Amino acid sequence: MKEVILYRGPLERARLKLLINSILLNNNDEVDFVWIFPNTLSPDKQQHFKSFIDEFNLSNIHLINEPLIKYFSTIKKIKTLFRTIEITKAHFIGFSAWVYSQSLNSTFKVWYVNGVPEENLMYGSSITGNISNYFQWKINGLFDQPDKIVTVSKPMTRLIKSYIFKSASFIEIPITVDTDLFSNSKGITEKKYLTYLGTGAPWQSLDILKEIWEELHQIDSSLKFRVISRDDRTKILAEKLPAESIEFVGSNNFKEVANWLSESKIGFLIRRDNIVNEVAFPTKFAEYTAAGSLVALSELKWDLTSYLKNYNVGVLIPVKVNAEIAAQNIYEYLQQYEDTLYLDRLKEVSYTLSNEYWAPVLNKQLLINKY
Repeated sequence: MKEVILYRGPLERARLKLLINSILLNNNDEVDFVWIFPNTLSPDKQQHFKSFIDEFNLSNIHLINEPLIKYFSTIKKIKTLFRTIEITKAHFIGFSAWVYSQSLNSTFKVWYVNGVPEENLMYGSSITGNISNYFQWKINGLFDQPDKIVTVSKPMTRLIKSYIFKSASFIEIPITVDTDLFSNSKGITEKKYLTYLGTGAPWQSLDILKEIWEELHQIDSSLKFRVISRDDRTKILAEKLPAESIEFVGSNNFKEVANWLSESKIGFLIRRDNIVNEVAFPTKFAEYTAAGSLVALSELKWDLTSYLKNYNVGVLIPVKVNAEIAAQNIYEYLQQYEDTLYLDRLKEVSYTLSNEYWAPVLNKQLLINKY
C-alpha cells in the first residue's frame, strides 16, 4: 500500500516540512512525493528542491515541470505513475493542486490550502483578475469534495466554506517553524534592532511600515533598523532614514537569517485590512518569536491577534491609527522590556507554533476516519 503527496507550486519549505513530517509520522505505508512545478525550473531551483526533499524518508520522488495549460498531459503522467498501485491516501498540497485530484485513485483524499487566489489581486485589481479569481474557486468546486481540508487559519476555513465544500471536514493548522533552526544558536543576548523580515510584495504594506519607522526615528534617533530581505523593493524603507540608522542584509542560508533575527528587539508585521491578510498566517510571526523577538502586529481579524494577546509577546497596532501614534505606542511598549522576562513567554508561544507541537496534532487528525 502507498500514500501519495502531490504538491503544486513554488518550494515553500516551512509549510511543506510540517505537512510531510505529519504524514510520515508513525506511517507504515510507503509515501511517494510528486511535485508539479508550473514555471521555469532552473538547475539552481532543482538543487534547492533536492537538498530539501532528501531530508525526508520518502519512497519515490517525481518531478513534473509543466504549466496548467498542459493539464491533461500532466493528469496522464500522474495516472501512468500509479496505474497499478493501491493508494490508501492522497494528499494534495496547494490551492491549485486540487484540480489534479482525479489523477489519483484513492478512497481518502486530503486538500491542504496554504494561500488563496485573491493574493493575485493585490498586484492590481481588474475585471480580468476578478473573473480569474472567481473561476479558480468554481473550478475547484467542480471536483469531488475532499475527505478533509487543512487550512492555515479559522478565517481561511470560513472563506473556503463561503465558496465551495460547505459541508467538508476542516482542520486548522497554523504556519509553523523549525524552532531548532531559529533558536539563539549564537547565544546572542543583545537585542538592538527593529527588524523587518520579508519581501516587498504588495500585501506587506511597506509604505505604512516606512512611515512608522520614520516616526520612530524622530522619537529616538539612536534606534537601529534592520531589513532582512533579498528583495530590492524593500529599499523603500530607507528612503528618509539616515544611512547609519538602517542596514540591509539577505541570504538564502536559513541559519544566517536566524542569527540576524536573534539580534532583533522587535519584528514588524504590518498589514492592511483585507481578505488576503485576514485569512493568512504569515511565517514571519513564528520566525520572529522563535528567534526571541517581540512583534509589532496589525490588529486584524486574523488568528495572529489572539496569539499575541494570549501570550503577551508584542504590541497591537490598530489598522486605522496614524503612523505617529503607532510609533509612539511601539516606542513606549519597548521601554517596558529592558529586562529579559518576556523571553519565557516568547519560548512558550514559539513552542505552540513549532513543527514539534503541530506534527502529532495533524497526524492524529488525519488518522481519524482514515479509510
